Amino acid sequence: MIELNLSRQFNAAEYFVDRNVTEGRGAKAAIMYEDQVISYGRLAEKVNRTANVLNQLGVGMENRVLLLLRDTPEMIYSFYGAIKAGAVPIPANILMKAPDFLYMLNDSRAPVLIVDAVFWPEIDKILDQAVFLKSVVVVGEQAHGHLSFDELLEKADPAFKAAATTADDAAFWLYSGRNPEKLMGAVHHHSHMLYCAEAYAKGILGMSDADRAMGSFLFFAYGLGNGAYFPFAVGATTILINH
Repeated sequence: MIELNLSRQFNAAEYFVDRNVTEGRGAKAAIMYEDQVISYGRLAEKVNRTANVLNQLGVGMENRVLLLLRDTPEMIYSFYGAIKAGAVPIPANILMKAPDFLYMLNDSRAPVLIVDAVFWPEIDKILDQAVFLKSVVVVGEQAHGHLSFDELLEKADPAFKAAATTADDAAFWLYSGRNPEKLMGAVHHHSHMLYCAEAYAKGILGMSDADRAMGSFLFFAYGLGNGAYFPFAVGATTILINH
């Protein structure tokens, strides 16, 4: 049995991102993507900028943020940026269609959607039916009349103090399509990420800071762990593939 003895106040973004900088890995590669090599220091800055953007958009503690993004650095910035702000990111299955996205938006009551421009046609079909959605942030060259992710991050402050979340607060949701009647949202706590990293990434896989991990589909539970937080738990490098 793993006993982590976590303090009541715990924010997973501080552990998986900021800790690597604090422990001297700021210059080390955290993410490799196409021709980009993104250091832990750069990752921490992007996460902070994203957290500031979400705050500016009115996202508060426990608000959900739907992420419809491919396996890109922006996905990881958005995921940890939301967590650091005390919000709850929801990586959505990019293989689904407009009715599913509408269901997730309304069921989660997410006030903000961060979407890759390539998926805009599906979102455009249901935008007027998203009851709780207030802001749409688009990743890509064409923002389709909405907010540009790159422009917002460029203007945002690179420093951010993590929200005072607890180890048992919700860190992220994942919707499962196993129920044929409707999608089911599974809640994952901040502490769950660390327990999983300790028990599986370290205990079973034996991951270390010398490793490079390459997974697929960050919207799946295993893909998210293998690509977005197992490597960061040990100061390793994740390799992302743009599908």
